[in-house]
Amino acid sequence: MTALFEIFYNIISPIFIIIGIVIGTSRFVKLEAKSLSRLIVYVFTPCLVLGRLANSDLGAGEAFSLMAVAMLMQFTMALIGFGVARLAGFDRQLESVFILTLVLVNAGNYGIPLNEFAFGAGGEERALIFFVATIIVSNTLGVFLVSRGSLSTRAALMNVFK
Repeated sequence: MTALFEIFYNIISPIFIIIGIVIGTSRFVKLEAKSLSRLIVYVFTPCLVLGRLANSDLGAGEAFSLMAVAMLMQFTMALIGFGVARLAGFDRQLESVFILTLVLVNAGNYGIPLNEFAFGAGGEERALIFFVATIIVSNTLGVFLVSRGSLSTRAALMNVFK
């Protein structure tokens, strides 16, 4: 029972505290979600990743292996999704959305703190590497799939490079 209380206290309660703060704050202050999102994506997330990895004991070989496994997993899911979508007869737009739901992983918001809680600092370091790999795939394959839903394959590839 003590372990369950620790999990609730250390993992679950901070989430509800943050939700409560946001709800309470939003009653008095008009929060701009777009500005906050941009701040998180362009400032806080890179600072978290660079700061933690700069002080990491993780070797380059292990980091590369983790990234390769994460990317392989996402590309495998994309291929499986493509096959299922073709068998189901999805149109191009639905096919792209279906594959996106299989490929895009939210490894940052809950994955990093959960791995730190479960496995300590070493788990957090590895979760950060996994997170970086998923971000790379999201910003390449994800952009391609979103663009491919309404554009030609060539135009979708050009969007990835833009």
